Amino acid sequence: MTSGAPIEAKDILVSGIKPTGTPHLGNLVGMLRPSARLAREVTSYLFVADLHALTTARDGKELRRHVYDDVAALLALGVDPERAAIFRQSDVPQILELAWILGCLAPTPLLERAHAFKAATSEGVSPTLGLFSYPVLMAADILTLGGTLVPVGTDQRQHVELTRDLARRFNQAFAGALPLPRAMVESAAIPGLDGRKMSKRYGNTIPIDATPRERRALVRRIVTDSSPLGAPVDAESSTVIQMLRHFEEEGSVREMAESLSAGRVGWAEAKDRLADALDRDVEPLRQRFIAIREDERHLETVLRAGAARAQAQAAKTLAEVRSLTGLGRPLDPGPRVGPTTLARRLDEALTMTFPASDPVAIGGTR
Repeated sequence: MTSGAPIEAKDILVSGIKPTGTPHLGNLVGMLRPSARLAREVTSYLFVADLHALTTARDGKELRRHVYDDVAALLALGVDPERAAIFRQSDVPQILELAWILGCLAPTPLLERAHAFKAATSEGVSPTLGLFSYPVLMAADILTLGGTLVPVGTDQRQHVELTRDLARRFNQAFAGALPLPRAMVESAAIPGLDGRKMSKRYGNTIPIDATPRERRALVRRIVTDSSPLGAPVDAESSTVIQMLRHFEEEGSVREMAESLSAGRVGWAEAKDRLADALDRDVEPLRQRFIAIREDERHLETVLRAGAARAQAQAAKTLAEVRSLTGLGRPLDPGPRVGPTTLARRLDEALTMTFPASDPVAIGGTR
């Protein structure tokens, strides 16, 4: 389920995924599927956010491996790299340049209010400049590529609003024309096994490459209340029902929720129902993902081709930004040439073209 302004043919979609682990059901619901669907309709730039990952990643080999995981997931969902540019964030250096420029316009209180920073620090994560300026880099991701449409979960909408704020500040400061992107809000984030948002950071995920047996074992670990069998439960707010809504028809989910609430079925049966739904929905994707993931050479080819297209668009944006801000060398028209110098150079050119031994060179006929 999505909300927001209607999609227009001229829209430019920008969406990214952070390569901090194997893609999981939260990534599937929040970024991968919405982006794959929209990429069939509008110009799209889908990137793997390896620069963002450095706020937590400390293993280079692992980071590269997860970059390929994310690309394979997009391809397994049917994204056509001929239509949508799939690229690695760090392969487009213009993003970092614009991030610095936007950072010079970003008030500290604005960044302090960013929910990602507040959430991370409240959980004991040591604050760093990268974590603090994370929303500025995210804004640069979007604006460097001229993004107008950004699919996000409800918890990520603030980032798009911050991007719009920074674009307005740039436009006012430099008489620019950076676009004001809008969010296409997807349904609420899928919960993890412990009821919190599904996140690699919490270790509460169901990876898309989990086998049916592994998936079912993970589903059984979902935290539920300790009500005895037959006792009414609060089904609507349960993790099981919230997850099931993403993978089964609403009418069927409502029936299961009503049966749970009335005590006609227990959590074990509800979890089996969820595992069955994941077998139908996710297992075909898992098999395609495994097959595509094996060919890293192909994945790298996709990334490089996508980077070339993203760089071409980014270069246009940064050329305008540099012109407005005064950064870099101006267009060099060459040294000023006066009329006397110009006449002398013309004589020299004529002499070189028509040697003096040629009667035509000086002007006359034979």
